[in-house]
Amino acid sequence: MKIQGSVLGRRITNFMILLGFFAVPPPASGHLLLQPRENRTGSHSGLQFEPRIGLFSTESNFSEDGGLTGLSTGAKVSRTLIDLHLNYGLSDHLFVFGRASMVSTNQTGSTTDRQSGFGLGDQLIGAAWRMLSSEGGLGVNLQAEARFPAYSNVAARSANRLYLGDGSVDLIAGAYLELPAGFIGWSDSYLELGGAYAQRSAGFSSAIPISLLFRRDPAYGGLVLDAGVRAQLSLNSDVAGQDATKRTDVLLDRLQGSLGSDLVNGINPSWLAAHLRIGHNSGNGKTFFLSGDLPVSGSAVPSGILISGGVSIDLQHHGGIDPSRGSAESSRPRKPKTALKGFQSYDLEGKVSTYNDQLYLVKIDRGSSDSVEKGQLFDIFSGKEVLARAKVTQVRDEEAILTVVEYFQDQWIEAGFVARRLLK
Repeated sequence: MKIQGSVLGRRITNFMILLGFFAVPPPASGHLLLQPRENRTGSHSGLQFEPRIGLFSTESNFSEDGGLTGLSTGAKVSRTLIDLHLNYGLSDHLFVFGRASMVSTNQTGSTTDRQSGFGLGDQLIGAAWRMLSSEGGLGVNLQAEARFPAYSNVAARSANRLYLGDGSVDLIAGAYLELPAGFIGWSDSYLELGGAYAQRSAGFSSAIPISLLFRRDPAYGGLVLDAGVRAQLSLNSDVAGQDATKRTDVLLDRLQGSLGSDLVNGINPSWLAAHLRIGHNSGNGKTFFLSGDLPVSGSAVPSGILISGGVSIDLQHHGGIDPSRGSAESSRPRKPKTALKGFQSYDLEGKVSTYNDQLYLVKIDRGSSDSVEKGQLFDIFSGKEVLARAKVTQVRDEEAILTVVEYFQDQWIEAGFVARRLLK
């Protein structure tokens, strides 16, 4: 199929918009250990939102030489994070996203009279662009985000309360590389390698956040899995690391704001953390998940484990036919219709079990046990009429997922329709 001029024009426009975001960043920090950089490139246009709650507790730091040291006050500090993530696909390639965050911080075991803190935390806005997406599963995504505090540490100090964050403004820009990992038997899995540059205000060190994750993210229901590591490499440019007077001021402020925990005012923090996220895609646009992040080494960062859970809700997922299809305008397929040419021969027949009109995906009841392989073509029939042609993109033992590449009729695909494989 040819890419129409209007589609090419939209992609160029999307690229220019993202360039503008990089060139003129909006003023935009939660600790990247607690609220790490994540790949926010979606799979299709429309709105997704994800409420999430997390709990982190610490009573020690990885010191600047890498050893574990208890908080000087003998305290235990905990944070509860209540986040609402929003993703909106302006197209299938360009996405904007944000996070509204509330934070509660508490302490136990300390003889100080510092009070707990609660309020708006570090907010986030950003944009992502799917620069490359090949049929073989290779993907390259660019992403930029800005983080800014919605609280005041000066006000917290005056009120004798614990701080809700560092109070810095952060700008992070980088990319994600996605590599297909179907060799382990899951055709809907891939390896994700991420890297970025983080610039921070208030004299904090710039840093290089990186990540390497194995991910399984099925288009239809099933196990959702992320497993791997996230890390941050400090560029050691913190002003407090170069000026003894400023270092003393920073450490005293950390003692006041977090009872000595590197949750606040870590000087040139670097860290490596193991990450695991397990969830279930219900097949109706909802994915429930539980995740854990455990720092295993580092310097000038808190030690502890972050446990979080939530649900991701895709408002554009309908699991089949668009509910608005009753109107004359919406009853037409979204992709260009072409004419079927010549006589076609087929050697295998199956049934359509599910159709997703937003992603142009068809699931059939034939799989690798029936010699179905990626790249094969199927024609979709309603009675004797050929409606569309689709290519196999994912295969399991008893089922396969196909992507529609051409429409031949102005009619929607429905469960129960027949799929026939074309002879080569």
